[in-house]
Amino acid sequence: VRLSDEPSGPLTVNLGILRIDAAGVMVQLDIRQPVTVSFDEVLGNIRAVCAPCGVSAGSISRSDPLYQPIDGELVSTLMEVYRDVTGRDDAPFSMGGGTYARSMKNAVAFGPSLPGSKSQGCHGPDERLYIEELYTAAEHAAVKNACREAEARFGCKAVEIPLTREGSVDLEALEGMLSENTAMICVMQVCNETGVIMPIAEIAALRDRLAPKAVLHVDGVQGFMRLPFSLKKLGVQSYALSGHKIHGPKGVGALVWQDGFRFRPQIVGGGQQEDLRSGTENTCGIAGLRAAVEAYPADGYEHMLRLKQLLVGLLREKLSETTVLGFPAEDERSAGHVLSVAFPPVRAETLLHALEGDGIYVGTGSACSSKKGKHSAVLTAMKTPNAVMDGAIRISLCPENTEEEMRFTAEKIKEHVELLRRFARR
Repeated sequence: VRLSDEPSGPLTVNLGILRIDAAGVMVQLDIRQPVTVSFDEVLGNIRAVCAPCGVSAGSISRSDPLYQPIDGELVSTLMEVYRDVTGRDDAPFSMGGGTYARSMKNAVAFGPSLPGSKSQGCHGPDERLYIEELYTAAEHAAVKNACREAEARFGCKAVEIPLTREGSVDLEALEGMLSENTAMICVMQVCNETGVIMPIAEIAALRDRLAPKAVLHVDGVQGFMRLPFSLKKLGVQSYALSGHKIHGPKGVGALVWQDGFRFRPQIVGGGQQEDLRSGTENTCGIAGLRAAVEAYPADGYEHMLRLKQLLVGLLREKLSETTVLGFPAEDERSAGHVLSVAFPPVRAETLLHALEGDGIYVGTGSACSSKKGKHSAVLTAMKTPNAVMDGAIRISLCPENTEEEMRFTAEKIKEHVELLRRFARR
C-alpha cells in the first residue's frame, strides 16, 4: 500500500489484516481488498487496533508501504524472555502456551525428516521405524503424550528413561539406551511434582558422546526465571517456558530454540510468526508475560529456598515420620520452590481439604493430573511405597511467601496430622 507525499482527499488502499510483525518490528496492513478511505480513517483504524494492546501509533510513511512503527514494547517483551534463556539478542522463538511449547518439540526433532522434506534431519525417511525418542518418566503429560503421538504419527519409537529412587534421571540407564538411532531426548529442568533439578549437563555430555545427532529438548516451565539456563552452554536445542508459573497470565508461553535450527510447523494457517506457529498472537498475554518477567525479584529463588528449608525443618521438629520425597531440602539438586512431603498414614486428599479450611492450599501430585484419581506416575517410577504415595502433598512456594506463613503452615499441618493419625490407627 503506497500513499502519495501529500495525501489529500480520498485514497484507494488495500484493506486487510493489521499484523504485529515482531521480526520486522512493525505493524503491517496485509493486502486483502481495495477500498476508498481518507488518510485520517487509515490512521484512525491503526490507532484503534493498537491502543488496546498498549502499542503507540507513531508517524506513517507517505512514500513507503503502509507501515506503522511500534514503540518497541512488544519486541522488548519477547526479547526479555529469550535473552534470559539464550544470552543472545537474536534467538528465534514461537509464542503459544506451555503445553503448545512442550509439544512443538516433536516438530523440532522429526519435522525436518518427514517424507518430502527438503531439509536434512538425523535420519532418512526409510529409516523412521528405527528412530527412538527418549523421555524421562518424570515428564509432564504434555511431553509424554507428544512423544507417544510422534510414535503413532511419524513411526519413531517412544522410550521412557527410568528414574532413581530420589526422582532424578537414571544416568546409568540412559547411557545404555543412547545410540545412533536416538533422535531426541526430552527432559524437564525441574520436576513439577518433587522439585528435583535434573542433571541437564550430564545428560548433554552423554548425548554428545553416544548420540551426537540427537536433539535435546528441555521443559523449562518449572525452572524459567528461578534457575539459570543457557541453551548454548549446555548444548540444548529447544526450551519450553510458560507465563503462569511466574505470576504471568495463563495461556502464554514460548518455545525457544538454537539459532539456525529448523523445524516443521504443527499449526498452519495465516502464517503468523514466520509461518512457524499460525494463529493470532496473544498480544495481551505476551505483554503480561513481560510484566511478570520484569516484576520477578532477582533474589526470588534464594528467598524461596530459605523458606522451603525452614518449613522442612519445622515439620521434622513437630512431626515424626515426615517423609520428604526427592532430594533433601538442603541438597543442591532440590529446587527451592517445590516441596513434596508425606505424613503416613494420613492420606493426601484428607489433609488437603483440612488445610483448605485454614486458607492453606496445597496440591496432590501434578497440578494438571491431581484430579485423575490415580497414583502419581512420577512417584511410581521412583518406586515410592504406596502408603507414602497416598499421603504425598505438593507445596509450591513463590517469592511473595513469608517466614510467618511457613510457621503458620507447619503448625496447622502438625495439628491436622496428629488428629488424623489418631483416627487412621483405630
